[in-house]
Amino acid sequence: MRELLFDSVFLILPLLPEILFVGTILAARVEGPFAAILLGTLVAYAAVLVVGSEWLRAHQRRAVVEASLAHGRAVHALLGFETVKFCSAEWAPSSATTGRSPRSSG
Repeated sequence: MRELLFDSVFLILPLLPEILFVGTILAARVEGPFAAILLGTLVAYAAVLVVGSEWLRAHQRRAVVEASLAHGRAVHALLGFETVKFCSAEWAPSSATTGRSPRSSG
């Protein structure tokens, strides 16, 4: 629904006055068959514009989802690395002779 509203407001509605203005000028200045061909071309352009923008948005949505997943995996890997690093430092022997961890000293 949101895409339809976007297409209507930003793609189709601005194109309609343009088609009307051009159609009026063409009807007044050139012969009928030539004007019909040009108007048909403009209508085809509008259709391709709407279909192409929807295709582009579908690819953009997929790219955003994949980037979000990759970011989540990177954060998860970094947190895992920091946890291992912290635990390794926490449980490292305090001296080579005691062999005890800092928590168990006392």
